[in-house]
Amino acid sequence: DYDSLNEQDCARNLQLAFDVAEKEFGIKPFITGKELVAGQEPDKTSMGNYLSKFYELFRGTPLPPSGRS
Repeated sequence: DYDSLNEQDCARNLQLAFDVAEKEFGIKPFITGKELVAGQEPDKTSMGNYLSKFYELFRGTPLPPSGRS
């Protein structure tokens, strides 16, 4: 529920995104929301691997029509 997010609580929002990705798609996080907000720079290889899992999952999914009425 996008409207329930608190823009002031970045760590919680990030953690929620990681949790949803793990629950819905089986993509395990490599870092926590708190670690990211605390300034811990993510390992570039780990980040690339994490993002590539989303690509692999969605690469065959057709895009919705872009035209608006």
